[in-house]
Amino acid sequence: MLRRPGTCSLCSRALPSRATAIADRDHGTVRCVECEGGAALAASARHRQVELDDTRPTEPPVAPADLRHRLDQLRDHDVRLLHGRRVPGSSATLDHVVVTSGGVWVVAESDLQGELRVVVEGGRLRPRSERLVVGRRTTTRLVDMVLKQAEAVRDVVGAEVPVHPVLCVAEDRPSADGVTTRGVAVVRPAELERLLLRSGDAGVDVPAVRQRLAVVFRVV
Repeated sequence: MLRRPGTCSLCSRALPSRATAIADRDHGTVRCVECEGGAALAASARHRQVELDDTRPTEPPVAPADLRHRLDQLRDHDVRLLHGRRVPGSSATLDHVVVTSGGVWVVAESDLQGELRVVVEGGRLRPRSERLVVGRRTTTRLVDMVLKQAEAVRDVVGAEVPVHPVLCVAEDRPSADGVTTRGVAVVRPAELERLLLRSGDAGVDVPAVRQRLAVVFRVV
């Protein structure tokens, strides 16, 4: 619980005093519960499920360090990466930026787990809207966050370089496909790797674009 007002380091949401939040003492920042991914709630849910059915196979989530390591293994495929970079003029952080010959992939990482669904509302009589649901949690705000981060990257690389916003959730599940909402690919780690390796060739100068991004987005 916050003793004084703060700002989420991921989505820049204003947090009032006494709000529930997660403190990062190493960096002097805080994260709102939704951006943190509800890891504690997910762990509690997994524990309850094991008690109800200990024969159901479970799959451990991919920890943040594991995703970074998996992405780093792609360097041999003409892929360049940036990790943990600050957005200028903001407390927001870019988790991972991946540069390939097919474009720039802005990857936000989440600890959320469960089935991925896009709920479409509205249509003929009222404006159409989409909600991303992961497990039982509505996570539309994370989609808003990665779209904003992708726009910041697009401002640096220019319109000639394709920029792809991605939200990567925590666990790999066999035969579980990702979804797309509002132009954001919502995938699991293994699918993200395949997406990057099959990104095609848009003529992007990978080293030059990576260097341009590194100059603007500094290490947190």
